[in-house]
Amino acid sequence: MIYTREISLPVISGHMLIEGDLMYRMVLLFVLLILSGCGIRDERREVSAENTYLQSLEQDIRDVLKDEELFCFNSEIDLIKQMLKRYERGYDTTYFYGIQITDLSKLCDMIAYVSPYDVRLKLQTVSYQKQDAAMDVYEITMEHLDPYYEEARAYAQKTVHEIVTDDMSVHEKAKAIHDFLIAHVTYDQSQLVYRDTASNAFRPYGALLERKAVCSGYARAFMMYARLADIPCLYVSSDTMDHAWNMIYDGTSWLYVDVTWDDAEGRRFDTYLNVPSKEFFADGKHVLDTEKPESFYRRLGNAYFGR
Repeated sequence: MIYTREISLPVISGHMLIEGDLMYRMVLLFVLLILSGCGIRDERREVSAENTYLQSLEQDIRDVLKDEELFCFNSEIDLIKQMLKRYERGYDTTYFYGIQITDLSKLCDMIAYVSPYDVRLKLQTVSYQKQDAAMDVYEITMEHLDPYYEEARAYAQKTVHEIVTDDMSVHEKAKAIHDFLIAHVTYDQSQLVYRDTASNAFRPYGALLERKAVCSGYARAFMMYARLADIPCLYVSSDTMDHAWNMIYDGTSWLYVDVTWDDAEGRRFDTYLNVPSKEFFADGKHVLDTEKPESFYRRLGNAYFGR
């Protein structure tokens, strides 16, 4: 606990200080120095002790976790970045302190918007205490809801260099991925009648390996390729429309891509390819949900990709 000491001092009129008061002034100055010094030393002692307890407690927690890393996060975006990075390296659990997580569904949604898959999260909290120090450590585990994600990812990694090259611009890469998916994937019309959200048509696997998908499958597959091609890309969904598409960042602005609507029964269009916001929404056919307007996606994308 850091505290400061408040000191009240007598006000002495300058007209009343005469030579006979010299000793009084010296004594008063001496008292002020002692009181001020005590306050500073007490505060520093308290700060030093608290920091020592916290550092000791943190080291004890790291010893308990053994080979697991313990992270400190200041934002949900930092947490998501590290979780996804660790998951790609084969670690499904992340231990951290700093921020408090109260809404797992919100965190799941944010992961779905910045990565090509849906996940389930489990959260546990362990409280540690040592002397005057206390710390809550969170254990968050991420699990794929797509059982065939690894197969889809492997396929995308294998074929991405057949679709894009390093010397292409962002716009050229986006068009190449867009055109490949339209040629490769057929819209799964059966889902319009027998809607089954557990179907692979809603996932990258359906688009890439079964070659049948609905809008979310197209958008997830586009995002998978975009990320492999180093294009900042978001998954955008609208409950109002029951539809999904993508946003990409070209280095100066966010643009929209809707592969599904550009795939018209085997005919390829570029109507919704690399389109600025004003043009994309001008015809009124695309509508975002009120609680997730365009500014929501822009802020999320800028924060996650560091734009």
